[in-house]
Amino acid sequence: MTAKTWSITADDYACTVSARGATIEALTHRGRDLILPNRAGAGDASMAGALLAPWPNRLADGRYVFDGAVHQLPINEQATGTAVHGLATTIEFEGRMPESGRLALTGWIEPRPGYPWRIRLDVEVAVGVAGFCQRITARNESSTRAPFGMGAHPYLLAAPPRRNAVDEWSVEVSAGQVLLVSQARLLPTDLVPLGAPHAPPILPGAPTPLASMRLNHAFTALSPDRPVRLLGSAHGGVTVRMDVDAPWLQLYTGDDLGDGAARSAVAVEPMTCPPDAFNSGVDLRILEPGESTQLTWSLSCEQGGAGRDA
Repeated sequence: MTAKTWSITADDYACTVSARGATIEALTHRGRDLILPNRAGAGDASMAGALLAPWPNRLADGRYVFDGAVHQLPINEQATGTAVHGLATTIEFEGRMPESGRLALTGWIEPRPGYPWRIRLDVEVAVGVAGFCQRITARNESSTRAPFGMGAHPYLLAAPPRRNAVDEWSVEVSAGQVLLVSQARLLPTDLVPLGAPHAPPILPGAPTPLASMRLNHAFTALSPDRPVRLLGSAHGGVTVRMDVDAPWLQLYTGDDLGDGAARSAVAVEPMTCPPDAFNSGVDLRILEPGESTQLTWSLSCEQGGAGRDA
């Protein structure tokens, strides 16, 4: 069954959001796609545009220990044997449009085996002269404290999507460290400085061509005053800005996107914690009963060639 959607427009930007998972299905500037269009109601396996909570990325074996209790979640990525991208993607959110260009959504992660806590998610989406902005607020409505992390999952476009288009683009990210992952399961192995052996050859703070580079890595030690830019030579690009409440950024070059879409977009994912944080504890947020936490990020269109400053 197709999920309900809302569309908001303002100042040349237009956005469509699905009730299912509060998924950003489309985002355009003057008709140009800034993200890979997705239909959440169609059950897109890439989870493009989805809200990721109560954990982003992968959780090893779907298993973790919290406050002395062992929790087991279903494995939903069989190839890596992990629980991936949380539980919010199937929630049917309630929505309202308080004013032009703004949308407010509310949904609940209900207690279940593997995650026995109730989390309220409030999602604010807005478009305007500065572009697109999403603010996610999570509140623990349980009687005990809960482990929590979240992220966003947009697949960005620096030009119209087509197979291997990524090889013509560049990425600019100001980060100090990158999390290396195992090849088979994409789970963390070592946190290393950029430029270290085996680290992706990203040039901090400068455009790095993506041709032949395969990325599925989390970056941290992010510069708070430098945005992430995905750049194409002819169509300009897109710029992502994150608040300090997103100390991690996942970059994925879309190598395994199906339906002939491999390397047609780049996932640029603001996150509050790295992969497998329920097990490592790194930047894991522990929400006391009644406590809230937020994640805010924004996206704007960049005009012109790859050399233009953001």
